[in-house]
Amino acid sequence: MAIKLRLFFYVIATYILTLLSCAENDELERKEEWIKKEVQNQIITYKKEMRNECMAEILLKVEAEVDSLLSQKNLFVLDKDIPNKPVKPEFVSLDTLALNNHEVRKVLK
Repeated sequence: MAIKLRLFFYVIATYILTLLSCAENDELERKEEWIKKEVQNQIITYKKEMRNECMAEILLKVEAEVDSLLSQKNLFVLDKDIPNKPVKPEFVSLDTLALNNHEVRKVLK
């Protein structure tokens, strides 16, 4: 009976150790999957950022090229909402005698 009890104890201990080791493997696999997903997300984000920067640079180059072509052919289109230059008012001389005779009252005491 002692041998059966000892054998039963070894079987139970082996079973528990097997379950614990499998649980560690599952946790390790989950961590590896999470790391792979995060790396893939970082790669996708980096590619998007690089694509956006590249597109911005291309647009700047294209705008400069179009501007140079337009300036060569004098095809600038001005906006019609630009107002005309204002007219300069006429010069009116001051009457210095009127200024000398003008009485100034103090507002603040």
